[in-house]
Amino acid sequence: MTDHPELPFDLEERALEPRPDAPQVYVACALTSIRDDPERQRLIDAEIQLIQVGINRASTEAAVPWPVRIHAPIEWSAPWRTPETTPTDVHDANARIVLGQSDALIVHGHQPSEGVGQEFAWALAVGVPVLHLCPIGQHVSRQIAGTPGDVTIASPGSAMEIVDRTCRWVRSRRRLIEGGPARRKDRLLLHGPVRAALLEAWQKADDTSRRALLSYTRLTEPRLLWILSDDAFLATAPFHQIQSLAVGLRIALPPFRTAPPPELTTAQFRAFLAASDEYDWDVHTAELVKERARSELAKGGVRRFRLDSIPDWLRIRRLIG
Repeated sequence: MTDHPELPFDLEERALEPRPDAPQVYVACALTSIRDDPERQRLIDAEIQLIQVGINRASTEAAVPWPVRIHAPIEWSAPWRTPETTPTDVHDANARIVLGQSDALIVHGHQPSEGVGQEFAWALAVGVPVLHLCPIGQHVSRQIAGTPGDVTIASPGSAMEIVDRTCRWVRSRRRLIEGGPARRKDRLLLHGPVRAALLEAWQKADDTSRRALLSYTRLTEPRLLWILSDDAFLATAPFHQIQSLAVGLRIALPPFRTAPPPELTTAQFRAFLAASDEYDWDVHTAELVKERARSELAKGGVRRFRLDSIPDWLRIRRLIG
């Protein structure tokens, strides 16, 4: 990835207006290391815009367009733009966005900082797909390349290659990204009761018990309070730490809730509405058909039913008699 003084297209290409609950792609890049280098800021900012063009093309040029949100910290929390923001505020905001609000991570790999590495680890911890764009001539860390998970590494050189590689990756992960909001909701349902029980027990404990707990779990108080401050943060804690907290607080953990069936993608829901209208299903029948379809998806039925066409929904209707 190099300097791009002449771009063959408008960086302000029109994007779909996304809903607040639309899937989100998080675009990470070096920030602190370029805070005093305006030239590198300009270059990386331009390439982040190229990545956004690629994301928007993948969503707007699809046969069935799908809205997607984009969050790029260089636009919101770069140190030269928000010098008053504290390190703790930056950490917590980025953690909350990656872990609780994002469905894909794209890493701009031009000398990425330690913060980008942490965002990479957060994304992999919750099963978010990652695209790592590495400049030609640079080498990706073998540890990053060898990380188990959905990690794709690409080395675009020109402006058009950045756009094209980003666009093709987003298209290839559309099903994962589009289903991300439902998976995030399920993850919060899984961890919410557990976090609530641990937090209540901690708040009721006296100072002596709290000190003993911190010694037993080998957690610092800021770390423990961070884990218990958000369902998304608890999702990153190793299970042995959760168990240790429960033992130290002398409580029985509530069971992790069984995840509900997956939500329908935008294309599937549109096909459902079209089938419901064409066959004049009443409200009760439509709800039965929709829930049966979600059950099929939960057990791997997506191989038999793509659910993005009216005939697929008619087959689901026949299954319930």
